[in-house]
Amino acid sequence: MPKISGFELVRLIYGVDKNTRIILMSDSDLEREEFEKSEIASKVDAFMKKPRGIMKLISHIEALLKHKRRELAALVASAGASLMALSFEVVTAAMH
Repeated sequence: MPKISGFELVRLIYGVDKNTRIILMSDSDLEREEFEKSEIASKVDAFMKKPRGIMKLISHIEALLKHKRRELAALVASAGASLMALSFEVVTAAMH
């Protein structure tokens, strides 16, 4: 990247929103080695060598979306159970 390194960009993104999913791409084997040794490695979901092919990128994105769907489904199920319990408490209280 012309003005900022990929590592710096990851730090900036992670500093703004720790929940942002990140796929880092580089054409440098040296950069990959540096990345794997760095503290930001845990903040990146995938590291791909450019050009790796669009299908590999798509599969990483699909995996991230699948994970996010599972998180959202669990959240919705939890919220639904909480709402049902609250509704039951309200109805029970109204009956007494």
